Amino acid sequence: MCRMLAYSGSGALLRELYDALVKVASADPLDGYKAHGDGWGLLFLTPRSLLHYASASPIFSEGPPALPSGPQLTMIHARMASAGSVDLARAHPFVIRGQRSIVALAHNGSASPEAVLRAARRHGLELRPGPGTSDTELMAHLVAGACDLTGREGVEACYAELMEACKTSLDSLILSVDLEGMEAAMWAVQAVCDRESEEYYRLHVAEGDGFRAAASSSVALVTGRLGWRPLSKGDFGVEEVGTLRLDILRQP
Repeated sequence: MCRMLAYSGSGALLRELYDALVKVASADPLDGYKAHGDGWGLLFLTPRSLLHYASASPIFSEGPPALPSGPQLTMIHARMASAGSVDLARAHPFVIRGQRSIVALAHNGSASPEAVLRAARRHGLELRPGPGTSDTELMAHLVAGACDLTGREGVEACYAELMEACKTSLDSLILSVDLEGMEAAMWAVQAVCDRESEEYYRLHVAEGDGFRAAASSSVALVTGRLGWRPLSKGDFGVEEVGTLRLDILRQP
């Protein structure tokens, strides 16, 4: 189980939310005060820059990063390993770069790698995982290569099909950057199949003057003043966290 956060806005509240994520990663009040100490990752996108950071150290053992203050789309993920080693290759988010797009994905839960591969083959994608390839990395390649990320319906259809691979949860944060259209969108997906832990996996959404955020239940608990609501009353739902217009120079 992991804890994660997505943020869209000017950055005014991002430090508070980052600090809350660090707090629950060090001692999660909704999981017996266990630590999510198996690495962490950060990705933020501004109109003119993208930064991706990954670490095998616990998020609570490192100093706070320099966070952007202007318009941005940001996702942060603190990992508790359910399988596999603790290393940079397994830190979320996973970033898939193409000639015309960039897709980043962070995930909380576990999926069947075999089922993800079957779904990929149905879309003509022949993924060739190595011995250390994680379920989330396979999901990232599938989402980047086969899913329509231009609107809610496409994201919903993608994850509805992918639910056959769900072992506990496919909860995801997805950033989709269109380098031709010069725009980006970030999505939060709640897709839970472990009904006994549904409340723990449930994502929450908060919005206010100049910001919108989606976060794991523990983060919402310790920042209750922001007026969080469940992303979905059921086990499945999709919300757009935010969009961003890019301002980058095209190469000749």
